[in-house]
Amino acid sequence: MNRFPAIALLWCAALAGLVLMPARVQAGPATIGLEASAQDPTIIIGGTTNIQAFVTNTAVDGSNNLNYTVKIQLPYGSSTTDPDILTPGGEQGWQMEFDSALLPQPLELSNYFTTVVVSDPGASNSPQSRVVSVEVLNHANPLFWIGGQPIVEPTIAPEQFAATGGGESYAAAAPNVIGDPPRDAALDFDTLEEVGDPQITAQNVNFFKNLPALEEGQDPQLVGISPFDVYLDTSHVGTFTKTFVLGFSDEDLPGAAPTGSVERRITYTFQVVPEPDGTTMMLLGASVLLFVVGRPDAAVPAARRVPA
Repeated sequence: MNRFPAIALLWCAALAGLVLMPARVQAGPATIGLEASAQDPTIIIGGTTNIQAFVTNTAVDGSNNLNYTVKIQLPYGSSTTDPDILTPGGEQGWQMEFDSALLPQPLELSNYFTTVVVSDPGASNSPQSRVVSVEVLNHANPLFWIGGQPIVEPTIAPEQFAATGGGESYAAAAPNVIGDPPRDAALDFDTLEEVGDPQITAQNVNFFKNLPALEEGQDPQLVGISPFDVYLDTSHVGTFTKTFVLGFSDEDLPGAAPTGSVERRITYTFQVVPEPDGTTMMLLGASVLLFVVGRPDAAVPAARRVPA
C-alpha cells in the first residue's frame, strides 16, 4: 500500500488550517460609547458642579479592549486621564469639578461650555467628543419698587385720611415681590421679623420659593407675589413705627445664599390723631409698593474615576 499520498494530504490539510486559523479568530476593533452631562446644568456665581462622562466599549464580545484616555476641556483649563482599559461591554464613569470661581474675569453671566473627548487610536470610531453646557447666574438682589424706582430699604411716611376709631384694623400699602430680568437666580422669601410698635402688624404672611425672573416688557405692578399684608390698630392715638426685616435667599442651586441670609428692611410710620369732634383719624401710607429682585448694575483638578 502506498502511504505517501495519504500523508501528503494530511500535511496539506494541516498547513491550510494553520493559514486559515488567524483569519477565523482575529478580533475586531473596540468601539467608543460616550455620554456626558453636568450634574447641575445651572449654578450661581461662586458655585460648583461636576462634569460627568460615561465611557463604554460597545464592541461585540471577542473584540479588542478599549485602551482610552478622557480629556475634559473646561473654559479655564483642561485635564487628561491616565490610560484606562475597557473590555467589550465594559463601562466606566469619570467626573471633574466645574468651579465658577475659576472662570475668566470679569465674569460674564452666560452659558459656559466644556468639551469631553475620548480617544483610542485602535478604536473603530476614535475620537468621540461631547459638549456640556453650564449656565452661571447672578445672586438674587431684593429691592423695593416704589414710584417706578428701585429702593433698597425704604421708609414709608404716610399721607393722612379719615378713619373710624375703636380698635379697628386698617390695611396699609403692602409690598409685592417680583423678579428682575434673566440671568438672576430666582428668589426665595424665607423669614420675617417685626421690630417696633405692636399697633402695626404683618398678617397673611406668604413665604415663597423660586419666584421667577420678570420677563422683558412685563409691568412690575401687575406681576408679583405679596409677602404679607400690613395692618394698623387705631384703638390708640399716637405715632407708631414698625420695621419689617425680610430674609431672602436664592433658589436651591449650587452657590446659593443660605436661607434667610439676604436681609431687606421696610419701615412704616403711622400716626393716629383725634379729630376735633372726638373721632379718630390716622395718617396712612398711600404708596404703591412692589418688590423686585434686582441686579447690581487657576489650577485645574484632575478628572477622577467614578465607581461603576
